[in-house]
Amino acid sequence: MKILLINAPREVLQKPAFPPLGLASIGAIASEEGHEIVIVDAADWDWPRLKQKISDVNPELVGLTCWTIERGQCFRTAHLVREVAPQAKIVVGGPHATAFPGHIFIKTPADYVVKGEGEETFRELLKALDSGKDIRRVRGLAYRNGETYTLTELRQLIQDLDKLPNIIHSQFAYDNYGGLHDTYLKSAAVITSRGCPFNCSFCSSAVYWGNKYRTRSVANVIREVESLYHDHGIRALLFFDDNLTIDRSRCLALSSALTDLKLDLVWAAEGSVKVDRELLAAMKLAGCYRLDFGVESGSPDVLKRINKPFSVDDTKRAFDLCRETGIRPNAYLIIGSPGETRESVSQTVRLMRDIQPDVCTPNPGIWILPDTDLYRMSLQQGIINEKDFLASDSTFIYTGEHSLSELESLRNLFARGMALGLGLVPYLRVVASQMFHSGLLKTAIILKVLRIFMRRQPLNDIQCCCCKKDIQV
Repeated sequence: MKILLINAPREVLQKPAFPPLGLASIGAIASEEGHEIVIVDAADWDWPRLKQKISDVNPELVGLTCWTIERGQCFRTAHLVREVAPQAKIVVGGPHATAFPGHIFIKTPADYVVKGEGEETFRELLKALDSGKDIRRVRGLAYRNGETYTLTELRQLIQDLDKLPNIIHSQFAYDNYGGLHDTYLKSAAVITSRGCPFNCSFCSSAVYWGNKYRTRSVANVIREVESLYHDHGIRALLFFDDNLTIDRSRCLALSSALTDLKLDLVWAAEGSVKVDRELLAAMKLAGCYRLDFGVESGSPDVLKRINKPFSVDDTKRAFDLCRETGIRPNAYLIIGSPGETRESVSQTVRLMRDIQPDVCTPNPGIWILPDTDLYRMSLQQGIINEKDFLASDSTFIYTGEHSLSELESLRNLFARGMALGLGLVPYLRVVASQMFHSGLLKTAIILKVLRIFMRRQPLNDIQCCCCKKDIQV
């Protein structure tokens, strides 16, 4: 069977940082079953180009991923597939399809929805379609049934991730990806684990992957790293796990194995602020140059409200240890969580001044994602209902305590506090450079963002930190 897997065009066309690893894993399953696989990463494609590609491939089956964010792009792609290749079966998976399979059948002409972790369900579906067997016996599936749909038995999560076939990296031209902007090296992403034992109120990761932390063996990960290095010329890696450091002993073992490879390779990861000097030193020796932390807030009350499993003191200690060991610490923040006030924003500004993150990325507002605690709270408060996801393709922001304009005011309060307190021209140069080179925004919009952040500081002779070209104000 000829199978086409599509990562839909982004709402704002932009060069993606990394290939769609979920589709790559699904593609590896199909390839192992003997099918012909084509993976199209259309993140920066326009619709006519994608239409032509579908026509050229003429697939018998098409697989799509549906995220809650930009779900409308998946819906539009499914309709385009039906228009161009009416004979093709359409299969949709991903977080939004898992949460709301009925939405997929209402909004698209899809034939099947894969719920949750997709590899084994997709494998069994392909076998059933090839053999003509009853698809009702395929676990983890939803299928169209007249004007409604039917769910099959729930599939259990994969316990031994080493049993999954190797991702098909050869499907991707890595030179065409943005990669790790701060290295300017040919980059790739690797996922070494699934699941998270924590239950942050806004995060859908545990909803999709489960609360049990499941890992690939260190040897299995090292084989993929060696292949990326020798076969694809990769010199920088992002370990795309939700939390690489959560299992200290495993992270130490992985770091030791990477050190033993003696490759000219650097890497970054996201981790928990509950780290120690020995672990960070081992990671640094293995090539880790940057750690990203979900700091979220400098307010103990806000951290408690969103169920973060650490304290402000844990954050301070982690950033101090990173600096001591030579790892650059980055901070992800949310401005507008439940419990946010002008005082809590000021606490976050003070924390940023204390820890001096290499880069801090504030998310203006907190997204409401299906099946999270925040989603359930928003339902109770009447902020949102399930039908809203059908009526609009918008991203919904939590407004239980502040209006959108008030959230904007809180974000500006944070931005001005950061600019006045730290003088963030170097930080803003990096942000502007990344946006400029990714094609995300026009230079004029970048300058508008810069003016908002630096309202009380003059902008003169700003240069892109990559190419050193002047950005005229």
